[in-house]
Amino acid sequence: MHTRILGALLLVLALAACNPADTASPYVTNLSPLPRSQLDVATALTATFSEAIDPASLNAVELSSGGSVLAADLNLSTDGKTLTISLNEDPPSYPAEVSVSLTGLKDKAGNPLVPLAEPWKLTVPEWLVLNNVKQHDSGSYRRDPRMAQSSSGEIYVAYWATIPPPTDRSTNHYTAFAYKLGAGGEEPLGSYLFDPGCAACADKSGSGATNTDIAVDSSGAPVVANSVFDYDSGGNLSSMNLAVSYWHGGGWGTLGYVGISGGAPNSLRLAAGPDGRLAIVFNQLTTVSGQSKYHLYLQRYDGSSWLTLSASNSLNHDNAQDAWSPRLAFDPTSSGATVAVAWIENGDLQLRYCNEAGNCTGADTVTGGSWSPRLYDVTYDDSGNTLLLYSQNASGGGRDLVINRYKGLSLEILTVAHANNFNSADLLRAPNGDLLIAWGAQESPDAVHVARYHAGWFYEYNPAFTTQLNTHLYNVQVGLDPNGRPLAHWGGEDDENWYYDYTAILNHVP
Repeated sequence: MHTRILGALLLVLALAACNPADTASPYVTNLSPLPRSQLDVATALTATFSEAIDPASLNAVELSSGGSVLAADLNLSTDGKTLTISLNEDPPSYPAEVSVSLTGLKDKAGNPLVPLAEPWKLTVPEWLVLNNVKQHDSGSYRRDPRMAQSSSGEIYVAYWATIPPPTDRSTNHYTAFAYKLGAGGEEPLGSYLFDPGCAACADKSGSGATNTDIAVDSSGAPVVANSVFDYDSGGNLSSMNLAVSYWHGGGWGTLGYVGISGGAPNSLRLAAGPDGRLAIVFNQLTTVSGQSKYHLYLQRYDGSSWLTLSASNSLNHDNAQDAWSPRLAFDPTSSGATVAVAWIENGDLQLRYCNEAGNCTGADTVTGGSWSPRLYDVTYDDSGNTLLLYSQNASGGGRDLVINRYKGLSLEILTVAHANNFNSADLLRAPNGDLLIAWGAQESPDAVHVARYHAGWFYEYNPAFTTQLNTHLYNVQVGLDPNGRPLAHWGGEDDENWYYDYTAILNHVP
């Protein structure tokens, strides 16, 4: 009996010698993002450990900001060595600092985590700046940047710039450019889009491409439209047109020219319908019914050529008046067969609907007179109602930014904001039917705002973007990142002739 007990005791001692008690504390081998880094709230935080963590100790992990504990999802990997933390709510204010406490974590033997060498604290900006280009007009600089997004959220931007003259040109010329914006920054799409300053130009001077706009076709490829012009040796305009080019992955191809015979085309807007088909609206100095005015034209690409959808006497309500600031949108309930076109004419906001056969109806005056409307955008809601975004004089001074839902002859005006003045604005229907609005306003300081319209009410995201915005804003546009967060893109120019190209995402929990 004693021999058996002694043998069992020796076996226990032997096993203990082979499996000594775990007294080593786990420690962190990697943090992402690192302490003192900038936090994108839509990106998960991760902590990697030297050994498996006991899941029962996860309730010790805490995220806090401004004295408030933030809700977050905690997920431990199968091997227990990687902790993923996803924020579920925004910090109480912006800009913010978020502190992550791992104190209390233990391994499966109960050993506490070795304290971090420095606190895991992260800065949270109100806006994540994707690109911020600032160029002086003393050299080649960007003008009128315009943005478009693919269905997967890829961002494309087109602009035009002054190009210093090479040895075979006597003066500057202008060329259109485009780039794709991603996590790695700007990816130029070719060296340039369209440069006619060669054999087609009389003296290879003062020519080029200006007035750009961009859309994305059904294949997800960017398409750019731009004005084209050339001066003869006497300094007179010898040719003017609108060129449309598409990116085929290795360079730019052309979809032809869409200008009408006459003077200089301006104020173009390019759009792709639900099926990817393209349409363009622009005004151009032409003579119609004996009236030499800026008349409005609408053309659509049928896969091989551009077809004029507007009547032969232009879209103008009155051919004796100039048409300005044209905008267009495809009706999703008609699979893109109908295009809404809005514009300003004689101080009034006009609206027409054009079908594929080129029949345009409407020319309805939406608002005008003493209200002095400025048109920014037109789109549709999910029910096929037209939505117009514009600013107008407010009864108490300043201006109101307004969304007008147009149902036949019934108008529903939804006030978005009030300011002394608005630089530009944009409207987007999100996939869930919400409306997103971005606008730039002259304030103290000037600011870019973003708001959402949902279930009958507006929610403005705070704070607005104000960094370095002592500029004259233009081309403010709104989009969505792949996480569903609003983003804004705009250009700017300040009083010292610096030009800006900005893209930023609202850093809110999606």
